[in-house]
Amino acid sequence: MAPGADFYEITSVMDAYFKRHEDARLHSGYYKSYNRWADFWRTRLVGHPDHKGDIAKANELYAQALEQLPAADGNSSLYSADWSYAGPGEFNNRQIKGLVESLAIDESDPTLQTIYAGTNASGIWKTTDGGKYWQCITDRNGFSNVGVQDILIDPNNPKILYAATGISTYGRSYGVGIIKSVNAGASWSRLGFPENDAAIRRLVLQPGSSTHMVALCSQGRDYSSKTNKIYVSPNAGASWQRIFTRKAGETIKIFTDIEFDPLNLNTIYLASTGIYKNGVYYNSEIWKITNIFCGDTLQMQQSRLDILPGYPSLYAERLSLAVDPQNGDLYVSGNFSDISTTPEIHYFKLLKFNAAGNNWQTIYTHSNVIHSYDQIFSGIGIWRNELELSRKFSNVFYIGGFTLDVVDARTNPIAAYHYYPPQSSIFGPNYHVDTRALKIALDGQGNEYIFAGNDGGVSRGVLKGTEGNPVLSFKNINGLGLNITQLYGIGSPSGDLFAFGGGAQDNSGFVRDSNGKKWYHSAFGDAYDIVYHPLNKSVAYLTVNAGDPIILKTTDGGNFWNNLSTTASMPNQIVNQPTLNDRPMLINPDQPNYLYVGYHDLWRGTIGSNYAINIDAWQNLTNFDTSLLQEGQKMAALAIAPSNSNIMFIGYSEPHWFKDGPKTYRKVWKSSDGGSTWNDLVLTTAYPDSVLIKSLAYNPLTDITIHPDNALKVWI
Repeated sequence: MAPGADFYEITSVMDAYFKRHEDARLHSGYYKSYNRWADFWRTRLVGHPDHKGDIAKANELYAQALEQLPAADGNSSLYSADWSYAGPGEFNNRQIKGLVESLAIDESDPTLQTIYAGTNASGIWKTTDGGKYWQCITDRNGFSNVGVQDILIDPNNPKILYAATGISTYGRSYGVGIIKSVNAGASWSRLGFPENDAAIRRLVLQPGSSTHMVALCSQGRDYSSKTNKIYVSPNAGASWQRIFTRKAGETIKIFTDIEFDPLNLNTIYLASTGIYKNGVYYNSEIWKITNIFCGDTLQMQQSRLDILPGYPSLYAERLSLAVDPQNGDLYVSGNFSDISTTPEIHYFKLLKFNAAGNNWQTIYTHSNVIHSYDQIFSGIGIWRNELELSRKFSNVFYIGGFTLDVVDARTNPIAAYHYYPPQSSIFGPNYHVDTRALKIALDGQGNEYIFAGNDGGVSRGVLKGTEGNPVLSFKNINGLGLNITQLYGIGSPSGDLFAFGGGAQDNSGFVRDSNGKKWYHSAFGDAYDIVYHPLNKSVAYLTVNAGDPIILKTTDGGNFWNNLSTTASMPNQIVNQPTLNDRPMLINPDQPNYLYVGYHDLWRGTIGSNYAINIDAWQNLTNFDTSLLQEGQKMAALAIAPSNSNIMFIGYSEPHWFKDGPKTYRKVWKSSDGGSTWNDLVLTTAYPDSVLIKSLAYNPLTDITIHPDNALKVWI
């Protein structure tokens, strides 16, 4: 893939790759993350041939829009709206609020009741009562839909906060640089960072300082085009100097972690991920940079630490760093793989860097790591790896993977413990899997608490047990008001004032009953759109992506879900087609025995007994060959005229860019005979040069609506 590849070139290559590699599609987190990235950006790109698939241009326009917002006083009428929260509701036995990417604990509060949580796409949330009640503190300042990867509290003034924005995982969510609050989050403003559209991966203050700051940022649309940079500021962000630059795709992917040396406050340590490229494994890297605040890059010294004696000759996909604030010891943790074996053997390792001897010491090794939620050191890798030192107990280490592990090196032999109680599931009740943030805090009495952000919210824990026999205990502190669920789609049964449902990222489907009081949850990972049966509001269909893009059904209002087909699967000719995660799906009230769903083609399933669709009860209504529609096109919209069920419209997400060029990127199709024949409305129109048709050709398409009484009136 060329370094300057645009969105459409990237998706073409990636779709082809996952089509060829079934194992990567079904069992790799890459596929899910790639689809999230593609879903996010496909509707945000600029509809103009001069900026075809240009994500940087979309970021630039977003930054310009932010500049037009009123003063960030947190009370502008521009942000007022008559909206109230409708759901999802509260679940006592599950932790399924949404993804928390970063945390900050205000230790000036001796009871540790004040907590800040940075989310994947909905700004920063705050609690002042330990998690009983939460409130978003960025939505009225123009920063409601940003990801937040790090939050800092000024150690000398807890009212001063800094937040690093953007999500670096495949470039999802806008980055607006660094934002600052001087009143404990009541209002926010953008700091004068040199690259305000970059994703800031980490933000750290020099220990004890209110002024000397380091930002680790990346800029680019995907791993192959990211440029990773380190900036330093000696004056609380008033000015910045770039001291380190690496282009990802050479030998590293992205920078992931950065720590100060507490004994030499002008020295930082830096870690990267590894990369597998063209049949070669390029290992994660660990760097040491000195004299970072001297102002002269020629006096700064950069050195690789992972090439020194004692470092494992194994491949690590991602490393995490921690530094002992008392003696300055550097620790590194990660899962290492022996790539010379088939299958590969995986080891968890905790390493210590001996600065005096300029070498490495292995503190602890766990062999044959099994990547299962209930197995110790599982899930540590490219998507999750957190390392923190206990602040109360010397030689105790906390490691975040799927859940949390502890290494207790106070005894010989060293002990280790994995948190996954027998009553747990991936959705909690006290700890949703996938640890994204980890913080250790001491209350006013010297008691240590562990705070974790995960894909379901925020958990607070403590270390119990004895030396050599550590035990972890956690509590779900999501509370009320932490309304951070990322919903891909919602739906409701016709004529019902209360019942509705939707599909969420990482937390599957939610359904509220007709009384408006009881909520049900479908535990299947990512879910998208929901459609209710027009004759029975207890029956609904939910699109999910569990490696394969399938459909689930419920016949009891959402309490129990299973596969749509009575034969426990959908036909391969459907699920193997290119498709969007939030693919369109509907039931026409005039045809309640048919379920329509859009993949590459439009498929119609005949609903049978118990509202299931047998595997042989599907019909391809379009069956486009490559002379009519390019193979990788994915349906984004579907509509059937309420006044005439023979009139149908379908739309595809990708634009076409050449009026006289390839005709296989056809955008909008119409059928007047119930799907037997189809006509393209964009390239075959009598007015190909009209503003409307050009807009359809060049812009991503998201939905189609037909007038309820007049099938000639259509909104696209």
